[in-house]
Amino acid sequence: MQELVTDLKNPGGIEACAIVSRDGLLMSSDMPDGIMDETFAAMSATMLGAAETATK
Repeated sequence: MQELVTDLKNPGGIEACAIVSRDGLLMSSDMPDGIMDETFAAMSATMLGAAETATK
């Protein structure tokens, strides 16, 4: 998975990339210094859940 994250970041302009489960489990990431990977993963899952609730 780390190779996939690195490949996604390579085209340019992408500063951070992560693979996160729907439950907020961080599987792989490539984040700049100062960004907490686990917090990003949890917030991403929370935002996905809120968006799904809003669309129903």
